[in-house]
Formats: sequence, C-alpha cells, structure tokens
Amino acid sequence: NRACYNETSTLTLHCLNKHIGELLPVVEELITDSIFPEEELAIFKQNQKQRLSVSLKKSEFVAGRLIDSYLYGEKHPYGKYSSHAEYDALNREELISFYNTYYRNGNCVIFTAGKLPAGLFELLNKHFGKLPFGNNFQKPLHKISSTKKPGEKFRITNDENGVQGSIRIGREFPNRHHPDFLKVMVLNNIFGG
Repeated sequence: NRACYNETSTLTLHCLNKHIGELLPVVEELITDSIFPEEELAIFKQNQKQRLSVSLKKSEFVAGRLIDSYLYGEKHPYGKYSSHAEYDALNREELISFYNTYYRNGNCVIFTAGKLPAGLFELLNKHFGKLPFGNNFQKPLHKISSTKKPGEKFRITNDENGVQGSIRIGREFPNRHHPDFLKVMVLNNIFGG
C-alpha cells in the first residue's frame, strides 16, 4: 500500500511472517531502483486526468479543494491542487530528480507492528540499513504566507448542473507549540474532529 500526503509519504507492507524474507527485497527495490518508464507515466497521466474529471463533478471533492485554497491561499503549498494542465506538464526527468532527492536520499522511519518474526531486525537492517536515508538531506523551507483575503468569512460556489451540495467549515489550527494546543486536541476528539 502507498499513500502521499502534503509532507510525507508512506509505503506499507502487510504480510504473513513466512513471506517477509521474500517481500522485503521487493520493498527495497521500490525505494532504490524505480525507473519510471515513459509508457507507464503516460498511462498514469491519462488515468489521473480521467479520475480528476470524474471527481470534479462531485461537490464533496470540489468543496475539499476550495476549503484548502481558501484557508491557506492558492500560492501556499497546502492551498494548491492538481489540474489537467499540471498532469500534462509532468515529465520523467523531474520525476526522477524528485525521487532521488526525497525517496532514495530523503528521511525515512520504519515502523513494525504485529506478531513479529524472529530475525526481523536483522532483515530490516540488511535491506534498509545501508541506504543513505537522511545523509545530506535538507528539508525544503517554505516561507509562504497565506494569500487569503482579510475579512472574507465565506465563499459560495454554485454549480448549476450539480445535483448535490457540500458545505465545508474550517478554521486555522493552533501551532502545536501554543500553550493551548492540548486543550484543542481534547476538544477535537470530544467533538469527533
């Protein structure tokens, strides 16, 4: 399983203990030796553009995109969202450069859970211990302020062809170093946030 978020990505392996020895080399290869063939990139771009076209007809999806750009501003990394033009602009060379910087040489943390087999630490060290995670890695610093219009409290986007509506309510979250951060987290859990 794989997932990408604004600041992190995850690669997850679920398997029976008896298969871990055969599967860890495959995971290692994914991290170190991906080649991104041009044909597969073309298929990916086409599939993503089709998926985006379908999603843009769903009010929930559109509202989710708009709330991020509203809260952070369209120039902020969290306020940006994908478009057909951005998928068209993807190229293999930039993808490989990003992969080398943030996957092959990026920071990495490995978590294990479940009934762990004997010798798992040795296997993990064999396949991932020699990799250059974190060496010479510099986290990019984004000093981008919000471009939200001051005083604007709401935005309405009406789709004349839509059959459903969605409402998003959001607010800026306190910094985790703020003295009231824990109180906000407790309230968030009480109200199901």
